[in-house]
Amino acid sequence: MESLMKCPEIAKVLSISRAYAYRLIMDGTIPAIRIGRSVRVRPSDLEAFVSNNVKGLRSTDFLGTGVDKNLNKTL
Repeated sequence: MESLMKCPEIAKVLSISRAYAYRLIMDGTIPAIRIGRSVRVRPSDLEAFVSNNVKGLRSTDFLGTGVDKNLNKTL
């Protein structure tokens, strides 16, 4: 059986705040297991969430960011 992840671990993996990670779990975007008042996520469910949310970047996504859209590096 795979070990379950806590909300702060999910936030760290995704580089988001704990509050936002908790919101993604509470609204069902990331499937979770409730154990009493605690909430845990299976690593495989987190991987599925990431895989399902990968989007290709367009060259316009880099406008105004200081990243050269042709070289993909910071100017």
